[in-house]
Amino acid sequence: MRDEAGKMAWPWRTLGSVANVSSGVTLGSEPVGKGTVELPYLRVANVLDGKIDTTDVKRVRILESQYERFALREGDLLLTEGGDLDKLGRGAVWDGRIEPCLHQNHVFRVRCGTQMLPEFLALYVASSMGRAYFQSVGKQTTNLASINSTQVKGMPVPAPTVEEQERLLEPIRAVRGRTDSLREQLSKLSMVRQGLVEDLFGGATQVSVT
Repeated sequence: MRDEAGKMAWPWRTLGSVANVSSGVTLGSEPVGKGTVELPYLRVANVLDGKIDTTDVKRVRILESQYERFALREGDLLLTEGGDLDKLGRGAVWDGRIEPCLHQNHVFRVRCGTQMLPEFLALYVASSMGRAYFQSVGKQTTNLASINSTQVKGMPVPAPTVEEQERLLEPIRAVRGRTDSLREQLSKLSMVRQGLVEDLFGGATQVSVT
């Protein structure tokens, strides 16, 4: 379907109607004793714009009965609750590299239903329109801005068919694949370069001086 300008006229939904939005573990009052388990969790510092950084992951103790409430699954979109106004709602799709893993209460877990692909939703949230929405509803204090789960659930999002979402994602996935391949090649070249430098200054490579 196209509008009068000839552009695709997608239906729009609220984010809360196509995905489940939930907050994570609140720190500061960890349970002790039987029926508890200590697990890794992601905090705001781990959730960057477009990627998840797990170089420094903390752990928290929760009741075993609360595990499903706070657990992450591969494909969950993680969004930050607070920070600078222009960075509200930054996030990325969780790839399940740590299992099991939880999320902190300052990180929203967005779990898509059958009508929305996490990758597609993540791209929209990171777009200028998505950023503008969070900036318009964010609550600004002296040093910090924040959004709440109601505002996240109320975010208008485009909802083309899943087949259309897949079609739109194809070229983006192709570019990402090429980018990852180039990164791998650059990393290998950097290692070769470093090896040559070590050989040079370690005396393995003889340099003639004239």
